[in-house]
This record gives sequence, C-alpha cells and structure tokens, in this order.
Amino acid sequence: MPVRLPGAVVRGPLVEAAPDAILLRVPGVGRFLVRADGPTLVEREPGATDDDLRCFRDDVVAAAAAVLKGRLVLRAASVAVGGRAVAVCGPSGAGKSALAAALAQRGHTVISDAVSVVSGEPDGERPTVAPLAPEPVLWPDIVEELGLRGEPARRVRPALPKLAYRLGPPPPAPPPALEMVVVLLVDQRRADFSMEPLLGADKLRALLASRWHQRLIDPLGYSAAQFELATSVASTARCVRIVRPSRGAPPALLAQHIEELIA
Repeated sequence: MPVRLPGAVVRGPLVEAAPDAILLRVPGVGRFLVRADGPTLVEREPGATDDDLRCFRDDVVAAAAAVLKGRLVLRAASVAVGGRAVAVCGPSGAGKSALAAALAQRGHTVISDAVSVVSGEPDGERPTVAPLAPEPVLWPDIVEELGLRGEPARRVRPALPKLAYRLGPPPPAPPPALEMVVVLLVDQRRADFSMEPLLGADKLRALLASRWHQRLIDPLGYSAAQFELATSVASTARCVRIVRPSRGAPPALLAQHIEELIA
C-alpha cells in the first residue's frame, strides 16, 4: 500500500483522495485504500483487532467506496417503515441510531446505521437506499432507555462501551424507495421537541448539508452529479426537521411520530 496516494487532489492527515481512490488513516487501527475499481486494501496497525477494522470498514470505508461510485452518501440512519425508507440525518450525538433502534422495536426494518447510501435509478424511479451495516450502535445510556439490557449484542470495539444490536426484520430486497428525510437536531435550551416540514430550497440545503465528508465532493468532481441526485430526492421525498432537547423526547416517542407522518 502506498504511503501517499498518487494523484491526490485532497491531502490531509487522515484522508487523501483522488478521483479513483481514497486513502483513509485511522490511528491505532490501520490504513484503508478504497479504490473505484478493485477491492479495498487494508494495512492493520499492531494491536488492532478484527472488531477495530470492522468498525470502520462497515461505515467509513463503505461511505468512501460509495462516494467513488457517484452515490449520495448521507450521515444518516435509515429504516424501512411500511416498505418505504426513512433517512434520519443529523450530526454526531443527535440520536440517529437511538431513533432507528426505537423504530425497529416497533417492528420496522433498520437499513443502515451511521451512513446511508442513496442511489438514483436509471429508469426514472425514485431514489433508493441500499442496505449497509443494519445494526444500530448504541451507548449504554440508550441501551438502558430502550430496555435492551440483556438482549443479544455485539461489542463494536474492545476500547468502546458501545454495543451493536440486530433488531427488527431483515433489510428488504430490492432496496426501498426513499420516502422521507428526517433532519434530527439537539437544542439544549429546549424543554420539548418541535417538528416542522422543510419545503423547497430548504429541503435541498438540508440534504446537501448532511452529506458525508463534504470537503471531498468538489475536488473529486462529484458536485454536479450529487446536486442532481439530491434534487431528485428533494423533489420526491418529504422532509421534516425535528429539534429535540438534550433530555426528554425519548426515542420511542419520536418513533411514534415518524410512524404517524409516514402512515
């Protein structure tokens, strides 16, 4: 594996990117060379476990591979509700995984957890969300809140207390159409949650702002293609913004409201 990525148009301490490859460095874990054509190469650091590698392979590496294929990759957990995909976007700590797990406890299917890959259909059908790492990864406090203590779970990494849960039915085939985008945010000043629809340009801005590793898109030349796909999503999917307090508004309550919106 090369020390530096030849032809890189983006160079940083953790990520280097060229139009046909992305080199990812994860301290304490290893390096991943993601290629547009060909398998991903992995160079493990001493002491890194298989779980360490899997933790990053299942979301970060998969997201990089999808970017190289021209997909729209969102920082989102996705769930199939009534056969239609709901993508829950938001920053780290917003509660995306907790909401996905709560929806799964209500009988719905988790499609993906940390990142969601949206594909445009060549026949003009609605954009779809592909299954990817469909196990919500939860912190111990969320495990307690959802009543999952004692349920079968997988330790994500030896150094982290996070647990991954296989909840709900298996992901559907073929991938479901994207019906709704939920932008989930946290406001510590609030006492209760609020919910409002996003319309027009606000929908498009919310989608573009939710992309994984946005700084790679322009240098790699994917801006036009991603804008077109995001526009397709904005024109066919509903979009709602939920702002919740840091405490209160439990995931089960938000899951119930999502069900009502998509019914």
